[in-house]
Order: sequence, then C-alpha cells, then structure tokens
Amino acid sequence: MNRIVFLVSLLPIVAQAGFAAPVDAAEFAAITYAEQPVRLLRDKAFYLAARGARLQSGDIVESATSTIQIAGWGASTVAFGPASRLYLTNGAGGTDYVLLSGWMKLQSRAPKDALPVTAGTSGARFDAAGVSVIVRAAARTELFVESGEAGVDELDAGKVLRRTTVKREHYAARNGAEPLKTAVRAPKEFLGAMPRVFLDPLVAVGAKAAATEPRLERAVALVDVAPWVAEHADLRQAMQRRFQAPKQPAAAPQHVHNIIY
Repeated sequence: MNRIVFLVSLLPIVAQAGFAAPVDAAEFAAITYAEQPVRLLRDKAFYLAARGARLQSGDIVESATSTIQIAGWGASTVAFGPASRLYLTNGAGGTDYVLLSGWMKLQSRAPKDALPVTAGTSGARFDAAGVSVIVRAAARTELFVESGEAGVDELDAGKVLRRTTVKREHYAARNGAEPLKTAVRAPKEFLGAMPRVFLDPLVAVGAKAAATEPRLERAVALVDVAPWVAEHADLRQAMQRRFQAPKQPAAAPQHVHNIIY
C-alpha cells in the first residue's frame, strides 16, 4: 500500500511491538516511548509516568512538552504530541481513545481491529481499523488519513447524525455542529502545526519495555481537572462521580441502637 512521502524528517517515532504481560487485569496499554516523564491523572491524584508505565481504564495522560507513544494489547500504536491530553477507557467493547486536546497519530495494523477514537468537542468519532490517521483536537476537530479509509461519525449528544468515509490522503474537519467537510489534501496550516515526528510512519521494532511504576505527585480535586472535560458531557459526569465524597451510612435510630447493644 502506498504511503505519503514527506521530505522533512526530524525524529522517527519508534513503536514497540509488545511489552511484558500486565500484573493487573485493569492494565491494558503501556507508555512505550516518552521524551521525559509525563503527567498521569489516575483516580484522584496526579502521577509522573515514564516509559514502561502501564495504563489503566479511566487514566488521562497529559504530555506537556513531551512526545509520547502508547502500545495497546491489540495491533495498534498511538502517539500524541506536546500539549496534548488523552483519555483512555477499556470497556467490554475494547479500548476507547478520547483525544481531549492536541495531536494524536494512530496506526492500526489489523483490518478488523476497530478502535473507537473520539476527538475534540465537535462530535467526531471514527473506528481505526487497518488505517493510519493523524488527528488534531482544538477549536475544531481535524483528521488526515495517511493510509486506509476511515469511517467518520458526526455526533450530536452521543447520537450519530451521519457517517462519512474519508479516503487515503484525504483531510476532514468538523467545526462545532457544522457538517463534516472533506478535502483532497490537508491545508498548509494543519501541516505546518503538526508535530514534526508525525511526518514519519510508526515503525514497529522488536523491543519490550520493562514495567515501571508511576510516581505519585500530589492529590487533586475536581476543580483541577474539570476544565479538561468541560465540553465532554459523558466524561464530565464520570469525573464528577469519581470525585464525589463517599456517602456516610445513616445513623441507626436510637431505639434500634439500644436493641442491638
């Protein structure tokens, strides 16, 4: 299959072909490349995570100034650029990636390995199956299909309005509630802002990353992370549930107390 050839190549992204088995069933992916430790939101705390850190369902990874790569248990590799945030969840249907902000490049080598990807706040979702796609989530949602074909769903309150097939070497964007627009080439502004490492394909190698433990940075409150998910209704509700104080059991009536004791 032909692939776009770029003349500029500053830094190749190195994909890991696999990694050691997780010690917890909740772990389903790992950071296989990181230029420097990155911030990880897990439960109600921030952690610093480096290469080899196992990821769990419900994690949010914030890249800050680093470029990161994640390998999942399936035949997929995800890289995302500086100033990006990615939410991961692993449900009955498999892994979901939600690009909250920034840049992501996803390569799925299995034609039947459908990985749901939601990007930005404009309601755009696609299943990555045997494709290589570059996505940006900012004021609008944009994607460029390097190889394969991506079926993009336009969402409104979680419901699919329409589905558009974006072909290889084509570009698509959705701004707010406007319909998805496609073009035969990506605009210069999109290409100029793209992280330079995304100009290269994700190259699989036979190395495995040794497991590392994320290091606790500090506890956080809902106010610290609410802006990250403010425009995502489902995630906003999930975060509210996560940070809610556990309810205290109601005190037993005094006459019941006396009977028991």
